[in-house]
Amino acid sequence: MKFSLKSGLLALLVMVFGLTSCNTNSDPGDYQTEQYMQNCYALVTDMTTNEVIYCSGVTFYIYLNWTQASANVSFAGLKIGSNTVPVVKVENLKWSLNETDKWSNINAAAPTTTGSNKVTDLKMRWFDRLDFGPAINQTTLYAPAFEFSLMLDGRYKVIGAIQPFIMTGKTVSTTEGASPYETRKSVYTVTLDMAKKEASIGVANANFSADMPSLNMVFPGCPFTIAPDGVITIDCQSLIPTINNVPQAEFPISDLRAEINPGTGMQLDFKCNVRKTTLYDVSATLDYTSYKDMK
Repeated sequence: MKFSLKSGLLALLVMVFGLTSCNTNSDPGDYQTEQYMQNCYALVTDMTTNEVIYCSGVTFYIYLNWTQASANVSFAGLKIGSNTVPVVKVENLKWSLNETDKWSNINAAAPTTTGSNKVTDLKMRWFDRLDFGPAINQTTLYAPAFEFSLMLDGRYKVIGAIQPFIMTGKTVSTTEGASPYETRKSVYTVTLDMAKKEASIGVANANFSADMPSLNMVFPGCPFTIAPDGVITIDCQSLIPTINNVPQAEFPISDLRAEINPGTGMQLDFKCNVRKTTLYDVSATLDYTSYKDMK
């Protein structure tokens, strides 16, 4: 089904996201929406001292004029040390929607900034995934992909994304004496605790063989780091997964490693020793669009 930019897609955005129309700084007949990207994290690097700060609770407010392909953006909740940066407003931006991959883009080297802080080198990308919730039987779920980077006051390099990451794709499990088993039904959720620098990985509909029932598992307390380019690496030598918050010692996980590129997807590998009798090597290649191929 196709939606026109000026009618169908806008109507669906308003219906699904609860977005509101507005006419500020525009012609009365312009189509406009307001969109919130909540619970974003940020990695803040002080370029003068190389100090790195992990920050959570950042919210982006995106005001889109679909008729004029323009945007105003505000963000709040960014912390540098013990100080919270006042709300920063960036105005008169141009934005575009890629008709091929459906990602929206904003790039501005020296945008107009309102407030006491100055933003340069602003880059934002987001993918709304309007049909993702219904595809995984959660009709009210809105789980976009969103990443951003900017320079603040010419001193602080800020990169980040929205979380939790929710992805699907191909999971392949191998074990001695059996053919590889593949499933595309699992849904992976990664939540970052920026204070503890630990990730929690949820796997819905997890199964590693044709005769294994689907389980909803969580891998808690996995240490992670974020590289200067924004890539997240999760490493955990061993852990006990939980099901319904109950530890499952009969399913120990080992050699877990994940690499997340917030703009593309995640590669996750681990071993699961089921009741200490069958060792599965599990490899999941995940992204933001494979939910269309779930089977």
